[in-house]
Amino acid sequence: MTVRRFRKHFTPRVVEVNGHKFASLAEGRRYGELNLACRTGAIRDLKVHPRLPMVINGVKIGRGWFEADFSYLEHRDGAERLIYEDVKGGGETDNQKTRRQVAEAVNRVTIEIVQR
Repeated sequence: MTVRRFRKHFTPRVVEVNGHKFASLAEGRRYGELNLACRTGAIRDLKVHPRLPMVINGVKIGRGWFEADFSYLEHRDGAERLIYEDVKGGGETDNQKTRRQVAEAVNRVTIEIVQR
């Protein structure tokens, strides 16, 4: 009897860059890009894995928070704007999309999806 082992289609690699752990290689690469932009002054206050609360009328939605991949301040057109990013190596599942939309509505922010 032969046992066949099938490889999963999507096997993300945990990557560590500058002491930060990332769930995928794409996320680690994006951190490198943003870190470079931060050092050149294009952006500032880069945060890794910021949490946005997801509580409505005192009731937690899911875990009670949404964890974006990055947040930073971007200076554009004479104004600073707080940017939240979520890096996706593949497509966004329905569950991920719903959680993101709830986090955006509760916190009145926009979470940009960066496709890799």
